[in-house]
Amino acid sequence: MKSGYMFLGAMLVAGLIGFSQTPANAFPWSSSMRAIDNSAQFINGTRPVLGPFGHTVMCTRNPELCVAPENADRKIALNTLNKALIEHVNLETNQRINYRRDPVDTGIADRWRVAVTQGDCEDIALAKRQRLIELGFPAGAMRLAVGHIETGEGHAVLVLRTEAGDVILDNRQDDIVAWSDHDMRWSMIQSAQNPRRWLAI
Repeated sequence: MKSGYMFLGAMLVAGLIGFSQTPANAFPWSSSMRAIDNSAQFINGTRPVLGPFGHTVMCTRNPELCVAPENADRKIALNTLNKALIEHVNLETNQRINYRRDPVDTGIADRWRVAVTQGDCEDIALAKRQRLIELGFPAGAMRLAVGHIETGEGHAVLVLRTEAGDVILDNRQDDIVAWSDHDMRWSMIQSAQNPRRWLAI
């Protein structure tokens, strides 16, 4: 875990102790995260489909990114600390990584990798997944999903399965919303049991 996140976690825990008698609605959560408590539902994948080619190549080159989790389909508790950490990772990653499309001369139309300083939507989603795992969140509660935005362009996001429902971390927006409130037209999502398998939405 990075020192900055250790400091953040310590401060948040201290805040939890200091506000132990404070009503839940008085915590400084964003309105979008508060709304998740009541409005989110779960994404139900249906039939198996062929996943994105770039993801298949990534799993071949970096199999450690595609290992089936020990406890699949885990759910993240939406307590104050977890909400704050999730919001921080989403915002910090969106600001730190410059969005850049894959260059056309790589030989792969859509190259998937964990973004470090720049990347496109799936690279940023993978970076958020990696950062959350480093913070102790279960890999079994995270899946990638793809679809199309209003321009018709393909897009990928990170889906977190929480006790209240599935929520979306998107490089296009800093707010975290319930999947049912997201503006994407959904196509497919990773299987919770096997990240190499994809299911139609």
